[in-house]
Amino acid sequence: MNVLYAGFAAFLESTLAASVVILVVLVLRRVFRQTLAPRIRHWLWLLVIIRLLLPVFPESPVSIFKVVDYGRYVKETLLPSAEQMGQHQTMGESQLSLPLPEEGVLNQPSAASQEQQGIYQGTGKDENAASKQFSMLMKVMAIVWSSGTLILLIHLVVFARRMDRRRQQLIQVTEPHILNLLDEVREVFKISRPLPLYTGTSLASPYISGLLKPWIFISQSLLREMDSAQLSHILAHELAHYKRKDMLWNLLGSIAAAIHWLNPLIWFSMKAIKADRELACDAYVLETMGEEEAPAYGMTMVAFMKRYSATGRPPTLLYYSNSRRRQELVRRISMISSFKKGSYKISMTALLFIVILGAVTLTNASGSAVPVGINDPKIVSNDILPAHGSRQYNRLDRAVKKAGFAFEAPAVLPMGYGLKMAHLSAAGANKGTDLMNSATLTFEAGSGKYRTGQIILEALKQVPSEGIYTLEDMAEKLKQRINVIRENKAQIQEQQIVIGDLNILQIHATEDNRLKDIYYLWERNEIGYKLDLGGASLTEEQSESLIASMKLPDERMKNTYVNKDLLIVDILDVEDLELAASSIGFTPKFPLKVLNYELERANETSKINFSYPENEQDELSRVLYNRYVDETSSDNEHSARFTFAQIKDNGLYAKMRNNGQALFERIDRGQVQVPVTPVIVGGQEVLQTAPYKVDGELSAPHEPDFISYFWLEQGVCYQAVFSNAQVQNEQDIVAALIRSRPVDLEELR
Repeated sequence: MNVLYAGFAAFLESTLAASVVILVVLVLRRVFRQTLAPRIRHWLWLLVIIRLLLPVFPESPVSIFKVVDYGRYVKETLLPSAEQMGQHQTMGESQLSLPLPEEGVLNQPSAASQEQQGIYQGTGKDENAASKQFSMLMKVMAIVWSSGTLILLIHLVVFARRMDRRRQQLIQVTEPHILNLLDEVREVFKISRPLPLYTGTSLASPYISGLLKPWIFISQSLLREMDSAQLSHILAHELAHYKRKDMLWNLLGSIAAAIHWLNPLIWFSMKAIKADRELACDAYVLETMGEEEAPAYGMTMVAFMKRYSATGRPPTLLYYSNSRRRQELVRRISMISSFKKGSYKISMTALLFIVILGAVTLTNASGSAVPVGINDPKIVSNDILPAHGSRQYNRLDRAVKKAGFAFEAPAVLPMGYGLKMAHLSAAGANKGTDLMNSATLTFEAGSGKYRTGQIILEALKQVPSEGIYTLEDMAEKLKQRINVIRENKAQIQEQQIVIGDLNILQIHATEDNRLKDIYYLWERNEIGYKLDLGGASLTEEQSESLIASMKLPDERMKNTYVNKDLLIVDILDVEDLELAASSIGFTPKFPLKVLNYELERANETSKINFSYPENEQDELSRVLYNRYVDETSSDNEHSARFTFAQIKDNGLYAKMRNNGQALFERIDRGQVQVPVTPVIVGGQEVLQTAPYKVDGELSAPHEPDFISYFWLEQGVCYQAVFSNAQVQNEQDIVAALIRSRPVDLEELR
């Protein structure tokens, strides 16, 4: 059994190290989401898979773990000193200097027993003494972990056998015209190996299966209904998976998930891997078939995703279920529509980036580093909630007031343009604080899927510790960014122009003699400005008029630059809350604390985050949306949470009660219909839903179940949403929310 316990200790070390790498990759994906090519985004996850599967790594002075010395921090927090124990600790050596503590041990009082204070207890030389090195909790967790891993690995084997049996029950396609089409696509992808094509009555979407003996499935209905061009696109997509060895990725990812199943970050990352893999696969198809094929391929994918949005799911391998999340679908279609020949190839810059990142993440620290940031003082804020380094507003006046520096905005906008949002952030030396020194204004013509143009203006206040910004510095950083986006294929031209009293650096990026990007850079009063007009089709006269109108916002600009329909608006102070109350049309309940839960986040949003809207106008109804977190938990990331939302009723509650069901919006904009049952909570009638998944049948099996409670007070419909796996005292919380009164804004001041 000691082998099992030691293995679990090694697993804890490994999964913590992998979690750091996952977070690094997630941050890079977020920061460089506009610049990283799909293939590079997918390659980043290879670093995660390697970190998850390999037990030993070399040491390096450039390792990220030189800075993130979690081993020492865990040791000082978790384990008693040698004097307390009366003996030295014996540490296993695999990836870290110490194993990660199990939940609940990290903050045990000093009077706790030896079993509670440490994972390892003593250095006994015989079997019994060695066994006593491990706490009882760790032994139990080791058994749970190993059992779960064994079950998942068995599932992998069973899944493979089931797929083989399914193949034997299918019908091999023999129609000459289909096989000829398959051969043509194979030739395009330079695949010499014949791949059998099977069909059947199943409504599952097309897939490729079999690592050693691959085969493709396409349903009979698809073969009948799709024309040759559409069928070639589907075959190309599946053959691209084969050519890119994505089935091997599946297997390695599944093994990693089976081993690290206790770590929730793993499951989150596996979903991201799947999404990035599909993007990379689409890019490879278009690179192979040609840029001119992009519109037709995109239309095939749109038709395909519509067809399978609610008609079942393909066979899945652990986490590899088809993502129906709107954001991922939009990303795929956006990538396809903007694809350019050659973008799939790896540039030397991208390759160097991967190599450097590998050196940083796939090595261990040589020596021990002082933990960074553990005892940093917190910024004290007078707001209701801290800004966490950024704020998002739907009106210019709030951005002007909260920015902390005076920035200019265009007083004249092209016809049809209006403010979409104003985003404030703490950049450079201010990053991680509430000292906002960066403001980004986004203006759009049209809205949503009908958007016809976009203008982005960034204003950055110089940070003294970083020196003075010059146009040359700004231009150099911008050109580097353009080269990354365009993979060094763009021709960049710059020229100095004068507009009004501004000396402006104009930068054009062209590709194949077509204008791709156009930027204007200037500086005034120690504020650097960057105007991105690449998303707008403006004439030179319109562009110059916009820049010439730049000024400190006056009252007209503050009052008219407002977007009442922005999906997410932050509520961080009393004035934000007052504006939200005006927007939703009533004085909301706004408890800062509910039992042992404290307010973590507050937003104004639209009805899609409350229930299913009846029409486009109803979708614009505004909602106050609060999220609460368990303040007693020492692990904030995995703390129990619930949400509390409120909207003007307008007959919504009665409709749910009469119909016996609540309707929620699914990711594909369809409905999730959930039964409701009237119950009495705190003397108030409440509609309690049955457990449901957020996207109904489109949700993956491992996604959590939720329960919602609805009630009606004074013309306002309230909703509390809980995850079954997190909160145990749901009705106590609902009763406390019912007892709470509408907010007294003066009291909050």
